[in-house]
Amino acid sequence: MGKRRTRILPSSQSPPAAIIVERPTSVTTPVLRVIRELLRDNSIQFEETELANNEVKFALSGTSIKGTARDKYSVFLLLQIGEELFWLGSYLIFKRELGVYRLLGISLIIFKGEALDERKTALLRAEWDNQEPEIIHAQPHWHVYPRFPEKEEAGAEPTDDMDAEYINLLLETDESEDYDSEWPTSSNFHYAMASRWHTTTDMNAHQEKLNNLDNLLTWIRGCVSYCNGQIRYLFNS
Repeated sequence: MGKRRTRILPSSQSPPAAIIVERPTSVTTPVLRVIRELLRDNSIQFEETELANNEVKFALSGTSIKGTARDKYSVFLLLQIGEELFWLGSYLIFKRELGVYRLLGISLIIFKGEALDERKTALLRAEWDNQEPEIIHAQPHWHVYPRFPEKEEAGAEPTDDMDAEYINLLLETDESEDYDSEWPTSSNFHYAMASRWHTTTDMNAHQEKLNNLDNLLTWIRGCVSYCNGQIRYLFNS
């Protein structure tokens, strides 16, 4: 009996490199359906904003309640525990290319704070980006916002460009007493969310391609449900 040959899939049958659609609504509509279902709020919409470099942003809209994490976002109630209120903001970014749209990434942001206070505290951000070549970040991943003493600018989101200036300012004031100066860019650490380190020696076993809409929808459900459960665990302990 001869050896069975491994069949190589033609390029047309290879897994896609990204989620590419003719219209963004092919993605935003099912994403919106999932978020409405999770938050039990059918008033949630997406608002489209044109960005530079042929990029288009779709952020949640449909409420006057806002949260700030560098940009200002419409946020919707995720859960309430006693007097503590937790909120969800989200956005997707597409790139327009030759008549089609490629999904660049999605972000889910968890806030804590009063409804009328736009300076809510940003707690966590879950992201899944279309991986660029030679980028080592885990996909998908978590970001944890740094916490400062009570006089902090609640919800401020340090970025690669602003971290040094932002941290140096804090270190020059009494407000920085409890800040860990040896870990100045902690918010830029990409905490792996879907690694396979326990099953393989592949050094990139923490990168999953954002190339399947069903997987994206399942990921959103899992992220929001997990955050909901963990917040309940922490605040009911």
